[in-house]
Amino acid sequence: MARTWRIWLGVAAAAVLTSGPGGVGAAAEEEAGRAGIMRLLEDIEQVRMLLGAAMWEVHDLRNAALSGAGDVADIEALDRGNLRLYETLKPLDYGASSLLAATDCGDTAGAAGDLAMLREELGPVAAEVLTACRGIAARREEAVAALRAAGQADGLVVKTIPGRRWRDPVRERMRRLGVQVGWRTNIEPGEGFRERLWNERQRLDIRYQLDKGRMIGVDFLVPKDPILRWDWIEPEKGRYDFSRLDRFMALAAEYGYRVKLVLPTFGGRVPDWLLAERPESVVRDDQGKADFLLNGGTFAHDFMGPIPRDGEWYHARAVNLADEPTRAAFARYVAAVGRHCREQGYRERILAVTVDVFHAQRNWRAPAGADLRAFVVEQYGRVAEIARAAFAPVPLDLEVTDGEAHFVDTDLSAHEWRSVGLTEVVDIPGVASETPFFEDLMRAAALETARGRAVTRDAAGPFFHQNCEYGFGTMLSVNFFTSLLRDGLWSDGWFGPEGPLRWGYFPQIMTWNDRQLQWSGITNGWLAFRQAHRLGPTVANTRVAPADVVLALPSSSFGVAPFQPHRELVGWGWALSALKVPYDVLSEQRLAAGVPERARLLILPQAAVLGEAQAAAVREFVGRGGLLIASLVPGADGTRPGPLADVLGCDRLVRDGQAVTLTQTGVAGTWLQTTVNRGLHSGKYQPVPEPDTGYPRKVEGRRGQHDVPFQALAPAAAAAVVARFGGGEPAIVENAFGKGRAQTLGYPYGNEILFADWTSIAFGKIYNGWARDRQIIEMVRWLRDDLDRLGYVRQLAVPEGWRHRLQGFEAAVSSLSYPKGPAAEAGDYFVTRTYLDPRPGHAIVQEHDDMDYAAELTWRDRPGVGTRYLAVANRESAYAGERATVQFWMMPHVLRIRINDPAVRRVYDVAAGMPVHVERDAGGVNFRTTVPPAEGRIFAVSRTDTVEVFEGDGVAGVDAAAVAGRVEGVARAGAALPPTRVVEPDRIRGWLDGRRGGRLTVCYGDEAYRAAAERVAAWLRQAAGIEASVTAEDGRFEIQGQEGFQIVYQAAPADVLIGSAWTNNAVAMLDSTWPYNTGEAPAIVSGRLSATYAWPGGERGVALLTREREFRRDNHTTWGTSYGNTDGFDVRQADDAQPPHLRRRLLILASTPAGADQAVRALEQALPPAP
Repeated sequence: MARTWRIWLGVAAAAVLTSGPGGVGAAAEEEAGRAGIMRLLEDIEQVRMLLGAAMWEVHDLRNAALSGAGDVADIEALDRGNLRLYETLKPLDYGASSLLAATDCGDTAGAAGDLAMLREELGPVAAEVLTACRGIAARREEAVAALRAAGQADGLVVKTIPGRRWRDPVRERMRRLGVQVGWRTNIEPGEGFRERLWNERQRLDIRYQLDKGRMIGVDFLVPKDPILRWDWIEPEKGRYDFSRLDRFMALAAEYGYRVKLVLPTFGGRVPDWLLAERPESVVRDDQGKADFLLNGGTFAHDFMGPIPRDGEWYHARAVNLADEPTRAAFARYVAAVGRHCREQGYRERILAVTVDVFHAQRNWRAPAGADLRAFVVEQYGRVAEIARAAFAPVPLDLEVTDGEAHFVDTDLSAHEWRSVGLTEVVDIPGVASETPFFEDLMRAAALETARGRAVTRDAAGPFFHQNCEYGFGTMLSVNFFTSLLRDGLWSDGWFGPEGPLRWGYFPQIMTWNDRQLQWSGITNGWLAFRQAHRLGPTVANTRVAPADVVLALPSSSFGVAPFQPHRELVGWGWALSALKVPYDVLSEQRLAAGVPERARLLILPQAAVLGEAQAAAVREFVGRGGLLIASLVPGADGTRPGPLADVLGCDRLVRDGQAVTLTQTGVAGTWLQTTVNRGLHSGKYQPVPEPDTGYPRKVEGRRGQHDVPFQALAPAAAAAVVARFGGGEPAIVENAFGKGRAQTLGYPYGNEILFADWTSIAFGKIYNGWARDRQIIEMVRWLRDDLDRLGYVRQLAVPEGWRHRLQGFEAAVSSLSYPKGPAAEAGDYFVTRTYLDPRPGHAIVQEHDDMDYAAELTWRDRPGVGTRYLAVANRESAYAGERATVQFWMMPHVLRIRINDPAVRRVYDVAAGMPVHVERDAGGVNFRTTVPPAEGRIFAVSRTDTVEVFEGDGVAGVDAAAVAGRVEGVARAGAALPPTRVVEPDRIRGWLDGRRGGRLTVCYGDEAYRAAAERVAAWLRQAAGIEASVTAEDGRFEIQGQEGFQIVYQAAPADVLIGSAWTNNAVAMLDSTWPYNTGEAPAIVSGRLSATYAWPGGERGVALLTREREFRRDNHTTWGTSYGNTDGFDVRQADDAQPPHLRRRLLILASTPAGADQAVRALEQALPPAP
């Protein structure tokens, strides 16, 4: 390690770090090399992981306290201590990443001194983290032991049972393997911009990445680069080159990974020899250009390597499998790959095989008037037969490129094709989604079309191969857990090498620490996967329990204008999930056979087309005592009676021979109103007006394809009009039929609630628990009251919740990317509040909800096992920055969960291994628990004193004890740190000499630091002859862009910055993680170091210059740096010709005004006026 040169000054004991000849020895020079910096980063990584584990352990302690083992109020002190440690570690984490970036960019000046300083600073905080983690773990163990002893004394018996075999061989294989976490990554460095940046400049080779993947618990690899690209495997007809595949399989074996092989057709590229033989072998548009889906896009270029293009047209040469000769040639190629895998002994290592295919209807040219479902099944079936013939019995999945689930404005009918079409021909239903509805959709079809295997509702049901979008912040976790608990046992993280190790959306500002070495990546993945493996045995040995609410899937209505049944379905799914009502999706084919006997409520959403068999089944269901809710009148166009008019007691209202539709109103006296644009996706974050007081009546052009006309109803004489539209037309009608009741909504409930979510990012596809849309909340409450009034008794509820929540506009941009805002007032528009914020008035306030909207509840069971299992996933997520990730981990979200079953005797937390205290009343039981945002838990629920839990095989990834051992080697408990550091005073002197006779601005941000700023100005005049002014103006934020999501930071025109990220925005913007979505943020290379309220801490201070070089674009901006917009990036010299925030600047970093004053005094001593 480099020596630290200490010069004890009279005013303060200051450490003056020097470099250059005589500054460090040969050993220090070697340590200052890249390998030494990487070791430092990995040491910091281990400290961060251990601190993350401590943060998560606190939630178990809080749950133990909620059950009586400890005081809940005491837990907050642990959170406060962990936050202080995080804010102490964070500047060091950033400083080390910046040092690595600078070294890779050739800026090695001062590297030895920086490395020595960071090493010295890391020792004490590592010791504190180790002590905190061990203390929390000991307290947790004590609390859990106390609860277990109390439960045992009260008669509780915890019975561990072995896993139960499934009759279906594919599901049984998945059960035996358990949770499998996949990672898509480039195995061989790509040639695109991001691959060059990541693999060449950063030198993060595949072995480094594979090692990190195993450390955090990744189980299998999916090659992002097309290892099996057809033109690579078969460059000449009949001659095969498997060298890439062999290298991939060798690496997987060396590091202990399973693999998922992808047979590409989308990115597979037809070989030259076949294209010459048969031009029809590639997918073309109507103009004959190859791969029209990529017109104007950059997906192929960025994610499949360089692809030739003609103007904006990318020639991806997608394989046209609808062409029979091409399909035959493709089959020979796939058979050769399968034969090679068998001969080389690869089969046991292959977890699954998938074929990436196009959306068949669009690209394979369905004949006019064809049955689209039959066409899809036929085409997919042909592809599946090819893969299965080559690889059986390896499980088969298919990937489809159209209809990305997280774009709710996409034609989601693509998912109907996937669910009904693909599940007939695959072994593992694949789904990519950010809402549980699509898992339910897939389950509905897969249960019916399991290729004759013994898969029935009573036997098993499908597991899913979930393609998880990793997203921002904790989004990897929230998608992962919501899918896992609803049967996504195998999950494939998209978009490597970002996956769990990288972030990827904004690689310029996230370049070297783009979540690969910080909290949202490795640490978040490690913690999430540990929890997933704890829950895995329960998921693998149980099924999603049959529900008594059935949501019909009106496939025949898809595409019938102006209806939007696919959006209606998603909206209803989200609303039911928010209300904690489990539901099953029922396809038209299954509905025709009759509504299941278990069903008590059937929801029929926008069934514009309803067949006779389906109508008869609905009539029989209501007649025998069922409840029916029809969202819009099913099968009625106003020209003839609807097929269920007698059941509904109403039809569409007709005037002058035309059915009456409404587009400028809502249901009077309710929140069932016309949804207007608002929120992040509208550009106008505006509060939602009260019913009938402010909704605009002019809605032309309001939403384009999202518009669904409201239907005025014509009630029968015996029916009751429950509510009317604003113009007096009947809007909701109820009718008694047989032993049951039917309710008809002329208001498209699901479509409107989906659009409200789409405009607000409130709780659907990306549930951000702090952006609470008033209309959605009130619409869910309306549904709650409506079901109560109809007599449907919910099995589950979360009638109360306690959580911390941002307010106002800040709630809509809760990235926690803005440390201070333009003013220090807590009520300011952009002042960020944080959990347990030490600044007066800035702490997030805990609020009490009369019902919770974030948690997802799913019953799981196993025939023959008396215990049921309640899976709880918290869909709150941090949409962006690192600090938001940590905040979301830590904030308690306490739920009071109610089970309306008075026979329940015991509730047991499966992952924590402890009993849960329950409160009883005549109708059921209640218990309280905290489920951290973006996490999941499972509770075993028993009607007897015996609770059954399943055997498990532990967790994947590095063991926490091993992490603690690494941290123990870094820790330096009680090590004395110098109270003040002046880093490279000679370079500071040179910087001052270059500005002699000029003018500089000193920015202090917070008024408390003004005195230090004025002292700096006086020193500049005396020491360097520089006229200096002081200012509190530390930059400001502006909203730009149509969505209102791009927050642009207008930089402070300052040359000297004083304070910390918590007191000075200009200091905060040095760090690449604060300015996540601001267009003028400097890159990580130049920032060098930052400060928080906890580091340097106390009365300590650090003075240093920013770096000499930076990595940026020509126009200095960082926005839009991925997906093709990658030109103009390079390493630049920082000089005075640049905007102020991109020049070299002098930093005086301090957590307190006293620390800043000490740093200035040290500067005065180290750099006195020239004689």
